Amino acid sequence: MASEIAFGVGCFHFGLKAGTNTTIGEYFNEIQKTLESISNISEIDIEFYEEDYDLSESIFISSDNRGISDGGSLEPYLEDLKISFDIFIPKRIQEELKQIYDFFETERFRISINYTYYFPVVTVQLLDPLSNNVLPSSAVVLVREFLRKELSKIKSFIDFQVLGPSPFHADFFIKENDQIEKPFTISIVETKGYDQVVISCKDYINVEEGLKKILFETLDEFGFFYELNHSDSVANRKWMVIEENLDTLVEIKKDGKQFKNFFRTNKILNELFINIGYFEKDQIIYKSYIQKSKRNITHFILYVDREIDERVNYPTKQVTELIKLYENQKLNVYVMSATVIAAVSGGLLGALITTFFN
Repeated sequence: MASEIAFGVGCFHFGLKAGTNTTIGEYFNEIQKTLESISNISEIDIEFYEEDYDLSESIFISSDNRGISDGGSLEPYLEDLKISFDIFIPKRIQEELKQIYDFFETERFRISINYTYYFPVVTVQLLDPLSNNVLPSSAVVLVREFLRKELSKIKSFIDFQVLGPSPFHADFFIKENDQIEKPFTISIVETKGYDQVVISCKDYINVEEGLKKILFETLDEFGFFYELNHSDSVANRKWMVIEENLDTLVEIKKDGKQFKNFFRTNKILNELFINIGYFEKDQIIYKSYIQKSKRNITHFILYVDREIDERVNYPTKQVTELIKLYENQKLNVYVMSATVIAAVSGGLLGALITTFFN
């Protein structure tokens, strides 16, 4: 029995391809069938609480859903679902996938995808490595690329999705240590590369049992980390739409034909006011949600705080001021247009009166 376990962390999701219409039961069956069709995969286990799900319940994925890999929504979202399996990846295939065998010292890996309250979290465990000098975070990359390659060969409505950073920027090790006072302690050594996280445990039947209990207590923290990352991706996509509209306004301004583009400018300004309003509202609400959810983070608060600190502060106020500037210019054009029309109309009226009385 191993006295140490090395594993990496990431975010994998067995989603559904856009336009799929199925049921929860068929979704579970399709995952099972798809994984079974890959000869290198064994020990497949799909765990869920049957009382929590109606297997006949329909699941429909809209045709425009991009999936979490591209900033789309997490669908289907099934909390407390766990999908686990073992993968055998020979050294030859590791090299074909441009991975370095010395990072792993093994050809066998145990994968566990856990659907937390927030986002799914995958752990990739190295099984019986020949030495302890390994980089388990790299195993997440190896398994990710292996699954992408193999699943692309299979006709299925399952869509394998990955959310970065996968791997999580740390190598994890669980070790037995009878000298500690608590059931487990976590030591984080920060480096310029990937951190080293050593989890010492005691009072468990073995280190495998310790891994299960520790993950049960910490997986939600990783799930929250990945939800933060995903929300950044969603916000970035929404902001890109705002930037595209601003770029269009600049091009119209450079064109100089304000009368010609009056109605087009009006349409873009209306869209901008709506989009920036919704964007600001979402940012305010989500910031409040972050602060509330952070209270439940205890073991890996370092990484959650780091992710929060790196969130982009979008220049919503500056953009709003810019939109108002364009709005004022549009009004000036409107006033000028009305003046010209009034002048022309007045001239025509005067000409008609003169002609009539002459």
